[in-house]
Amino acid sequence: MSGCVTSVQAAWGLTFKHDIASFMGVSQERMPALFCQRIAEGLRSGRISYSDINNLQLDQPTEIWMVIKGK
Repeated sequence: MSGCVTSVQAAWGLTFKHDIASFMGVSQERMPALFCQRIAEGLRSGRISYSDINNLQLDQPTEIWMVIKGK
């Protein structure tokens, strides 16, 4: 988890972090940890898979957006 949070904080641009925080409905400060928590829980529960993450990179439909949103 800490590696994910560090990556989000360091690698993502300010505008993208703002957009994701807004999409999630949380503050920019809370976004990295909550984003990583939701992705990890989605993977653990089987709601999303690694192929969903790959599909996201290919602009293909995926359940991942609902998971990130917290729905």
